[in-house]
Amino acid sequence: GNSGGGIIAILMNGSGLFSPLWVGAVIMGISAVFTNLYMIEAGDVRLDALMVNSEIDEQEIVRPDTIDSKALWNIVGGAVADNFGSTALFPLCLSPLAIEQYLFDFVDDEEEPIM
Repeated sequence: GNSGGGIIAILMNGSGLFSPLWVGAVIMGISAVFTNLYMIEAGDVRLDALMVNSEIDEQEIVRPDTIDSKALWNIVGGAVADNFGSTALFPLCLSPLAIEQYLFDFVDDEEEPIM
């Protein structure tokens, strides 16, 4: 997570500032390969093997053949909005406050602004 990148950056200190990013790129590439190999989609034949011994055999299980793109993009959009609200909203709120405190207040008092 967060500390792993810092540890890698410290260990690769002599190689340059952006060289530790290659480690992250390799890890992301490996995760992309594993996701493509092992992700189970709707209508995948691997799901049939899981349902053979279940207690729901007397009911007909209807699964879609494809993923509902609208629902998928609603989930992705919600995740992006949640990420924006969790991490980006606080700094965005601080920027106007900083401009007001360090620029406009000094200009109103006819002093030299800090910013």
